[in-house]
Amino acid sequence: MMAYPVMFSGEGRFDLALMQTFPNNVVCKIGAESIQGIGFLNPNIGIVVKIHDGNQRALYPVIVELLRQLGLIEDIEKAEYLKDYHKAEIRNAMDILTGSIKAEFSLKNV
Repeated sequence: MMAYPVMFSGEGRFDLALMQTFPNNVVCKIGAESIQGIGFLNPNIGIVVKIHDGNQRALYPVIVELLRQLGLIEDIEKAEYLKDYHKAEIRNAMDILTGSIKAEFSLKNV
């Protein structure tokens, strides 16, 4: 998966963007009902995110914010492949911007 990430995701998809951001260091795959599994080699961590309602619209902003809070992304604007996923735009049928989704939470060290 790390050698050929496009084969497991496709152009314009979040899985590919994440693997391009961390080349040869991460594998990730989206699953049904808005569940995302992510595994890093360095640091050696695994992450699973599930959006309860099964809709993907909040999944990617949550993951990008999670990576930022873990210190894996320092500046979202410099994360070329992920910056557009941090704040998801909501557009109507006429492609007019009607809102956005921003992840607002704080991780706790337990």
